[in-house]
Amino acid sequence: MKSASDVMLGLEEYLNHIRNDYSRWTLQSPTDVRMRMEEEFRKTLHFEVGSKYIKVITTSFGGHQRSVHSFICRKPVGKFAAGDILKPAGWTGPARNFARGNILDRNFGTISWCGA
Repeated sequence: MKSASDVMLGLEEYLNHIRNDYSRWTLQSPTDVRMRMEEEFRKTLHFEVGSKYIKVITTSFGGHQRSVHSFICRKPVGKFAAGDILKPAGWTGPARNFARGNILDRNFGTISWCGA
């Protein structure tokens, strides 16, 4: 069983993976635009902890548009293990077909800044 600190470390590495992927994507933009875009993305990427899942959320357009990036299992849920990264099916829950990675194993698969 992983401790709460293991989960938080894995979650922070996962968020950094998403931020770094976004930074690689913005390399095609002019420097001043890229810096502004990266700063906004870094500040608005956050998570909310629920009873079963941690919801990773991105916010854009000055805070007016929020979307779910991914869900992370807080504990084993059905066929999924604690730390499994799931694609969102909507705002309130994940797609339950297969895990895209696991934050506890530091396996982020092919997850990019735009989704799981």
